[in-house]
Amino acid sequence: MKVQSYIRYMVQGMLLTALPSVFTACSWVKEDLPECPPTELKLKFEYDYNMMNSDVFKDHVGGVTVFVLDENDCVLAQREETDPYLLGREDYAMVFTDLEPGNYRFVTVAFQKGEKEALNTPGAKFRRTQPEIGDHIDQLNIKLDRKPADAEGISYVDNTAPLDTLWISRNDCRSEVRFRETTTATANLMRHTNNLTVTLRQIDDPVNIDCEDYDIRLTDNNGWVNYDNSLLPDNHLAYLPYARWNTDFKDDNGQVAQRAAHADLSFPRLMYHQDHRQKNARLTIVNRQTGVTVADIDLPDYLAQGRNSMEQAIYSPQEFLDREFNYKLDFFLKGDTWSYVELRISVLSWSVRIQNVNL
Repeated sequence: MKVQSYIRYMVQGMLLTALPSVFTACSWVKEDLPECPPTELKLKFEYDYNMMNSDVFKDHVGGVTVFVLDENDCVLAQREETDPYLLGREDYAMVFTDLEPGNYRFVTVAFQKGEKEALNTPGAKFRRTQPEIGDHIDQLNIKLDRKPADAEGISYVDNTAPLDTLWISRNDCRSEVRFRETTTATANLMRHTNNLTVTLRQIDDPVNIDCEDYDIRLTDNNGWVNYDNSLLPDNHLAYLPYARWNTDFKDDNGQVAQRAAHADLSFPRLMYHQDHRQKNARLTIVNRQTGVTVADIDLPDYLAQGRNSMEQAIYSPQEFLDREFNYKLDFFLKGDTWSYVELRISVLSWSVRIQNVNL
């Protein structure tokens, strides 16, 4: 019995001596082993397809909707973000943690604000279709509101307010999700909304002009766009000014010495057809008092002349029109005939003077 007791005490002592080492070893394993890395994909966004060649996504975009596609280009998931704080951060990325390892494609549609919020504001709206899970991505397109066609087959677009800014991803954004790795993809966006200010001035009678005396409109068939930025067949649309005003310039005696008439128009993407000019958008100006057509111009061709010599070597007319979105055309009239027009681009420091070749 004494021997058994002695052995029992020895074993207990050895166990007590070893326990601190065991606890220390367990503690070491718990503290130093790294956690398993997540299986995730971070989708970033950029809008640098502009004349500044600068990414201004965080300053312009207020709502994005992303469609996740499988290898057959069918919709697997849809994700939306409208938080201005998140979208305004330099490091913002939409994080996907629920995608199985594999290859995916991402298509993005974006607006200046959340899509639901944008639809509750005045004016014509870009309305997106809603593909269901499993649908092919070709079920996604965006169509601009318009009124029923008139007797001439022209549909007028509500000009109560300027159009909401629309962006669509322009790159083939694909990425592979790998097990317990973080991968990154970037959706590069292209803008689909333009602004044009038309100004009319009289050369011989500089005071005799009023914005209400002129019917100014843009006609084009550009109100229906596919998920890949291509235009779908559409009927002829008419865009009227959403704002008109006059500017008076007074002399030292307070008398009006010169007046300028202005109009602001908003419209979707312009396409430049080099070999089929009849398909290009037309800008027309008609004097309501006399019924005379003051101007009828091929708008994409005229705007593309805003490229300087360096830009002509870098950008095709179409790329220039896709990058730029704010234009100004100043028509200098002699009666009901325009003598020349000055074209100014928002981010450029020069103007281009275009003579009326028909004079």
